[in-house]
Amino acid sequence: MGREHWAALFALLCGVSCHRGATSSGSAPHPSSSAPSALAPALALAKAPPDVATPPADAVLTPNGVAMKRLQAGSGTAHPAPNDCVKLNYTAWRRDGTLHSSSQIQGAPATQCLQATMPGLVEALELMVKGERDRIWIPGKLTYRPSEPGEKVPNDDLTLDVELFDLLQAPLTPTDLKKPPREAKKTVSGLVIQVLRAGSGTVHPQSGNRMTLVFSGWASDGSLFESTVMSGQPATVTHADVVEGLREGLSTLVVGEKARFWIPSDLAFGDKPKRGAPAGALVYDVELLAIQ
Repeated sequence: MGREHWAALFALLCGVSCHRGATSSGSAPHPSSSAPSALAPALALAKAPPDVATPPADAVLTPNGVAMKRLQAGSGTAHPAPNDCVKLNYTAWRRDGTLHSSSQIQGAPATQCLQATMPGLVEALELMVKGERDRIWIPGKLTYRPSEPGEKVPNDDLTLDVELFDLLQAPLTPTDLKKPPREAKKTVSGLVIQVLRAGSGTVHPQSGNRMTLVFSGWASDGSLFESTVMSGQPATVTHADVVEGLREGLSTLVVGEKARFWIPSDLAFGDKPKRGAPAGALVYDVELLAIQ
């Protein structure tokens, strides 16, 4: 999608603005300011546990130094994967026992995509199952991640109580991200197109049309950077909303058709895009649902 629409459309994936390098008030733990006074009674209930400063001897330690103790067993069997999003209830404290952040502010489970989550929390979540509740001690080096090279970020050791409420599984990553199959067609511009399912329509989108799409986009390293699949909500866009490679690819589709596009960097966001957009070549799976 276009730079100005990338973050907004990725929010469809999570239900909140949770994309790589950024968090929002609806996402998982993030630097917080003082809570509004109206929320003080609710947050006062989130008292720090006795072991907030130091994990107990029976805590499990990951290779990177994240400590975990199970407080409640889960009922699921699937673990979150790197491209997945999750719904979770959490409360986070600093090691001195002061409250850092809590999903109590929203009054409902927060939605967070693992790519936008603290590295230490990702380690823990990938070991959890739905319904599980853990206490997690995260060293400061694994809390915040910079969104720009050289950016300074806080180095707070945090302790969190986290309940994995639900798992929003990402679409399967294509196995041919870096090398299109022989039957795919390459256009003069360098765009490569493979039809995954034929459509039933005869009309192609034109400039000015609004298109309803189901789509997922991956960077060449396999990271999912936007999708409508997990939300179950198609997106409506125009040619002006999307990068050049997608504009060309969409113009070849008919209603009901599903295709995979391999988009070179010069037809996407470039090799050094603005903040918030993926760099390099991209791959999209797109299904055209309707043309208005």
